[in-house]
Amino acid sequence: MAFNLLLKPQLERVINTLEPQIHTYAVSSTSRNVVDKVAVLNGFILGSGAKVLVKFTDTTTTDPSSGNITLNVNSTGAKTVKISETDEICTYENASAFCDNKVYEFVYDGTNWIWIANTVLDADVLITTNEFESLIPSSGSEITSLASWFSTENSMQNSQISSLSSSASELASTVSSLSTSQSEIDSNQNSLLSSLSTANSEFTSELNILGSEVADKQDELTAGKGITIANDVINADTNIFYGTLSEWDELTSVQKANYDYISTPEEDVVDNDSGWLQVGTSGLYYRKVYKTLFIRFSNINITRDGNVAIVETLPQEYRPSYDFLGTAFYSSYGATKATLVVNTNGTVYLSGLAYETATTLSNVYGYAVGVI
Repeated sequence: MAFNLLLKPQLERVINTLEPQIHTYAVSSTSRNVVDKVAVLNGFILGSGAKVLVKFTDTTTTDPSSGNITLNVNSTGAKTVKISETDEICTYENASAFCDNKVYEFVYDGTNWIWIANTVLDADVLITTNEFESLIPSSGSEITSLASWFSTENSMQNSQISSLSSSASELASTVSSLSTSQSEIDSNQNSLLSSLSTANSEFTSELNILGSEVADKQDELTAGKGITIANDVINADTNIFYGTLSEWDELTSVQKANYDYISTPEEDVVDNDSGWLQVGTSGLYYRKVYKTLFIRFSNINITRDGNVAIVETLPQEYRPSYDFLGTAFYSSYGATKATLVVNTNGTVYLSGLAYETATTLSNVYGYAVGVI
């Protein structure tokens, strides 16, 4: 009795595993050239969700010339066959699939048989009723052997379960460690965001101060002359970003769009603002803030040489990394606009004087901003 109680659940597991193959395995001997397929499966009841494996045994080679494929299992009625992958009706053009001992799975959706077209089963691995009965032990020695096999299987499964339990504990420990690491990451990220917010506020304040200085210097250029400088390069409303490249990269694209120019310092720069310095005696002043170079002069006289008039030459350490343009006005014959050029060799000059006849240009005002 004890042995039967031990063996019973194992046999039931085998039966439950094999039973679906026994009860859903139908055979159809319908000729290949007939679109209405008939399959035999004793005890089959048709209902939504029913599954059936059908083996098509006909080996003829003639295909039908018209019609749609239907399937009638155990006289439950001919139902249209649809292809699972496309939901299209299976036609006579697919007839070559239902022959030559091929086995396919069909699922009934309540209206049609759905052909699982991408699954071709091997008829040799399917089990018939007689084959299943032959698997049932018929003698004491066979039962003893089967019980021994089940006992070995149980031991192996218990070992696997123990191993999986240990792995689950290790995984739980790892997840806990990752959770702690994530908390530290979140804390560091919040601290960094706070630092960036503070730095951005400081930069905004710095920009407002510089904007005011630019406005003051433009007022100096036009004071008492009645000339409005429409500078093509920069004006008091221009926003300049002062900071390192790494600080610039930390800004969002929306924040970057608020700036017209970028001025980043050298790594070894200690004093970021040189203050206004004068070149020679011409009255030209220059100033470096980080890498930004400001040029201004007002109410000076310049000697013209052809189409250009050289104002001054900047010292080596204040020469720009590329030519940039500014605006200049002079009043030899009323207010006249010229282009102010700051060259990489340090030369500051006026261009566009082809139609000027005066040798000396008087009351000249100029302003430009570029990068060193």
